[in-house]
Amino acid sequence: VNLLTGEILNNLAKLSRWAPTIDTNTDPVKDLIEGKSIFEGLIDPMESACTEARRLLFILLADAKSSPFLHHLQHLKNIDPNKCIEQAGLFLPQLGMTLHSMMIGQGYNFPMRMFLNRCLNTTPELVPHFFKTLQLKDPKPNYRTISSLSFIEGILREAPALNHRTHLGKIFSAGEARDTISTRWALSSIIPPCVTKLILAKVVQSPSALLVSSGLKLLATILRRTRECTLTWAVTSVPGNNGACNELFQEVLHHLPDVPLLLSIPSRFDPYKSTD
Repeated sequence: VNLLTGEILNNLAKLSRWAPTIDTNTDPVKDLIEGKSIFEGLIDPMESACTEARRLLFILLADAKSSPFLHHLQHLKNIDPNKCIEQAGLFLPQLGMTLHSMMIGQGYNFPMRMFLNRCLNTTPELVPHFFKTLQLKDPKPNYRTISSLSFIEGILREAPALNHRTHLGKIFSAGEARDTISTRWALSSIIPPCVTKLILAKVVQSPSALLVSSGLKLLATILRRTRECTLTWAVTSVPGNNGACNELFQEVLHHLPDVPLLLSIPSRFDPYKSTD
């Protein structure tokens, strides 16, 4: 496992950026795992090397049976949770950065969207580490900001919520009590660090109706993810669930714009409002 960490993963990710675009009618991960060749017809040696680098990353990030990272973590989770915490702290941040690098290089087209969903659903513990790699700069009423908001909203909408496979964040929250739920870990799986109260406030105060609409869609997705998380907790018998749910709601509210800003939106975009 150690042979594929750090600089080697980064180099594979950089090399994979030059691989040919994937056919939008294929599921690259599924075809690779089933042994189908979806990269036939490559003649240039450089293209072949880049395609092979991408193929290796597909397997390392999305195939729980073949990936030494994912197989190793799953094995430790079952036999030694404490060791799993240590190893997860080493592997998951690197895998998150590698996944983000691949998305930058290949784009958020349909095959890569399927690949991202496969990675996050195969290893839900990867979600907060991938979220840390996302970026959202000072919002402006332009295409770049709107596309960034839509990109992040799409990821949040399709990323898996906390579930029983992740033990509600306990195993992957070092230092937390075993009979409580880590609100900090849960929050990191709901809202990326780049989505701050200040940025969302600027978005909803923008004079651009399209930018405000994109921001409201992101807010709705954040609240939906919070609700899914707390509903998962509600069906368990883990002590301290109610308190953890309330604490999580409060933390989420601290990341959202103030209510007066949200209430001002209808009046600012009222088409029948008098301009006299």
